[in-house]
Amino acid sequence: LFHLINHAVYKSLLFLASGSIQMSTGTRDLKKLGGLSASMPITCATSAIASASIVGIPPFSGFWSKVILAWAAVAAGFYWIAAVIFLVSLCTLIMYLKVQRYVFMGDVPADARYGPEDKGMMAGAMIFLACLCVLMGLIVIVPGLRAAVLETAVQALTDGILYSSKLIGA
Repeated sequence: LFHLINHAVYKSLLFLASGSIQMSTGTRDLKKLGGLSASMPITCATSAIASASIVGIPPFSGFWSKVILAWAAVAAGFYWIAAVIFLVSLCTLIMYLKVQRYVFMGDVPADARYGPEDKGMMAGAMIFLACLCVLMGLIVIVPGLRAAVLETAVQALTDGILYSSKLIGA
C-alpha cells in the first residue's frame, strides 16, 4: 500500500514535469532539448526529486517503499524478487539519469525556442508533489510519524480483513 501511494505521487510528478517541459518547449524529443535547468528551475528541481524517488535513492519515499518490498520478499524466501527489485531500480536510474542529462543539462540547442516555465497551478502542483516525495520518505524514519501514519494504515487494513472475513463467514 505504501509503495502504491508513493508510486502514484512520484509518477504523477513526473507526468506533470514532462507536461511542463512540452508546454515550454513544444517538443518531447530529447535530442531537441537541453539546458532547461536555467529557464525551468522548478521543473528541474521537482523532476530531480521525482526521479530520485522512482529510482529509490534515500531518503525519498521510493527508497523506503522499495526497501520494504525487498525486505518482505527476502523474509518470504523469494530472493529472486528482491534481486528483480534491485535490477529494475538500477535500470530506472540509468534511464532517468539520461533524461535529466538531455533535458536539463548541457547547452540549449541553437534552433531552440523555449517559452517561459509555468509559474501557476502546474508549478504549485509539482512543488506539492515534490514535498510529498520528501515527507513520505520521512514517515518511515521519524518514529512519531511512522506510528501515526503507517501503523494506523496497517491497523485499518488488518481490521478491514478481519471485518471482511467475519462478513463472508470465513
